[in-house]
Amino acid sequence: MTRLAKFRALPSRERLMVLRAIATLWRVWFALHFSSFDRVRTLADRFKIAVPKPGRPTPARLAWAVTAARPLVPNGSNCLLRALAAGMLLRRYGYDSSLKIGVAKAPGGGLAAHAWLESGGQAVIGSFQLDRYVVLDTQRHAAA
Repeated sequence: MTRLAKFRALPSRERLMVLRAIATLWRVWFALHFSSFDRVRTLADRFKIAVPKPGRPTPARLAWAVTAARPLVPNGSNCLLRALAAGMLLRRYGYDSSLKIGVAKAPGGGLAAHAWLESGGQAVIGSFQLDRYVVLDTQRHAAA
């Protein structure tokens, strides 16, 4: 079954969710390529948490939409890109979330970095070997 056929077979609510995920991934992709990370975080934080509505998709289903949309965006498998986009979508649907960035010792020396998104204390995007990573402080601090 082709990707288009799979998309057409989805219920209309899920098709809309995937289209929003595609648009959000592209928005974050452009922001990451043409702006600083701090500016991108500001863009993502601007999405206010919406008032929860009955029948809204779960965080896991929104994460599924981001995962389904990733082949349609250059470098769509990038963990930071997906975590930021998923965070924006979750906020749009009324969920709070937290971006996590961690580092681990890479095989052969050096460091490996990974970003993931948590909502309700659970990783919803990027939950790959999280026990390997030491979480960095990603909170913004006022200048002294």
